[in-house]
Amino acid sequence: MDLGRIQTFWQARTAVSDPRIATNYRNDGRLQLDVGFISQYLTPTSRVLDLGAGTCTLTQEILPLVAEAVAVEKFEEFLKRVPTHSRLKLICSDVSEFESPEKFDVILLFGVVNYLTLEDEQTLYEKCARMLSSDGYFIVKNQCGIGEEVVVDKFSEELNCDYHARYPAVDEQESRLNQHFSVARYDIYPPQYNRWSNTHFYAFECRKQAC
Repeated sequence: MDLGRIQTFWQARTAVSDPRIATNYRNDGRLQLDVGFISQYLTPTSRVLDLGAGTCTLTQEILPLVAEAVAVEKFEEFLKRVPTHSRLKLICSDVSEFESPEKFDVILLFGVVNYLTLEDEQTLYEKCARMLSSDGYFIVKNQCGIGEEVVVDKFSEELNCDYHARYPAVDEQESRLNQHFSVARYDIYPPQYNRWSNTHFYAFECRKQAC
């Protein structure tokens, strides 16, 4: 993984005028599907940690359903575009470097793993296991390689820029999560959202393993 190229890509995305489009939520229904999936894990007393929150498009959708949300995002330019809310705390930090002594009922990692090195992915799972409450849920969603890891490194006609990302092999990602959690895999999108024959979107429901 070339982290410098990933940094350049996301820095450029901060200049995109539409906050939703800037962080890759197209107006195609995926946001509503994500919110519907997450909502089953939320209660009015939930404390939520959203890692790699971008412009907080997803965080703001679930905020009415929870007691508090903490959104962590590396790019301050994204966070400056988030409306102030008494129950939303914004933290400017790279998720690879972030860890809190607090415990959270729900931790979200949506669309982030594709831009992490394998080492950072593994370390982040370890930290999330420590930050998760004993009966909490760690929800991970990203695009995965179906049979093997897929690295995309090319000019994107759709985005009109160079694009670099890692789609971990789904079985291997689940195996890494299983080192720290009890994991259930979900196919949460209709077929039309999975446009490529070698990649697929999956969500992983992770709970603390019984001692």
